[in-house]
Order: sequence, then C-alpha cells, then structure tokens
Amino acid sequence: MGLMQDEEGLDEITEMLDDPAIDVRYDAAWALGQIGEPESEEHLRGALVTVDLLKTDDASREAFKQCVQNSIDDLRTEAHRDAADGAARPRRVTGVVSENRYENQSRPVAVRQSVKAAPTARAINANSFGTVRLRVLVAANGRAARAYVVGRRGYGLDQRAVEAILQYKFDPAIKAGLPQTTWIEMEVKF
Repeated sequence: MGLMQDEEGLDEITEMLDDPAIDVRYDAAWALGQIGEPESEEHLRGALVTVDLLKTDDASREAFKQCVQNSIDDLRTEAHRDAADGAARPRRVTGVVSENRYENQSRPVAVRQSVKAAPTARAINANSFGTVRLRVLVAANGRAARAYVVGRRGYGLDQRAVEAILQYKFDPAIKAGLPQTTWIEMEVKF
C-alpha cells in the first residue's frame, strides 16, 4: 500500500503501529511515510514512545526509530512541497543567454544519506544474512523512484532492502548542468 500511495488503507496501517511484532510496526511506519498523509505524523510520534515497551533487541528498536524519523521527514517535506506549489508562480525569462556555461558539467549519482536496513525476525531466527542486490531508479530530485530486486536473499530481507533504498537521499546525476534520472546498481548488506 505504501508503494502505491493508497490512502484507502490508512486506518488499518495506522493500527499496525501498535502490533506486538516489530516487523509489522516497521512496515507500517514505512508505508505511512510513503503515502504522505500529514495527519499520520501524530501516530508516528506515538509509535516512537511505545516501541520501548516491546521486548525486542536494541538494533531492531533503533532501526524502527530511524524508519519512523525518515517517514516523519518525508511527511514534512511533502507538506512543504504542497504549500510551495500553491504559492509558486512562474518566473519570467528576460535577456538572451549567449553561452551555455553548464555545458561540460557532469557527475554520477552519489549517496547523500543512507539508511541501515533492519533484518526481519524470520531472518534473525534462521540466521540468514547476506547481500540483496537492487536496480534503483534515482530521480532528478535525489530520491529513489523505483527499486527492483535482482539478487534475492529471502526471509523478508528483499522487502526490507527495497524499503531502505527508497528512504535513501541521493545527489542526482548531472549532465550538461542539469539533474538526470538514472538507473544504478546497489547492494544492501544484512
């Protein structure tokens, strides 16, 4: 539902923030950030308070807290963008550009902020760790727009790798001075 940004299941996803399983809570927090409903921030903040009551390891708890914080940041960014879209007006271009000073500027995609992927309880119980390989579409705005698993690991780790990559922030590729949408190959290690 998070990938589809489907608001129909918002109430059900919000209820999952109180689930006894940390994996369910993690997936719900991530989905709320993807859906982008500003009213979800209050529920996400509440989930931060109640996560300490769960009997789980510290690494899972910290990964959940980071996921919640990223979702809250996404909600705020989306709300700010929506407010700016309504107030923005097009600028008028004047004068003549005699040379293209950006013509030779280019650079590849770079990771600006990464997110540590949290293993699932199933993977921990099966002692299954390793690397998930992904093909990621980095949009011109510096966010991962799509992520496809090309090297599977199983035990829910593939989904967690995609969720982590979609929370990354990138410096997009630059070609002729303009940001580009680019496919890249990445690995997520558990």
